Amino acid sequence: MTYKLDLPPLIHPNFHVSQLKAFVPYHTPVFAVLPPQLHLDTEDIVPEAILDRHLVRKGSRAVLQVLIK
Repeated sequence: MTYKLDLPPLIHPNFHVSQLKAFVPYHTPVFAVLPPQLHLDTEDIVPEAILDRHLVRKGSRAVLQVLIK
């Protein structure tokens, strides 16, 4: 089974059904009130332990992410 799509003339308009997927809109939640801001400049906030760490690729860079308790 194939579908013919209304595309610009340079692109082949026929696609097999296995190459298509349903469109799912991306909905970002919108908040009316922002959560209270944390004050991290106080001296009593000290991590208890490092639970996990791993590198995440951000474009061409690698960024270290750390999970703390």
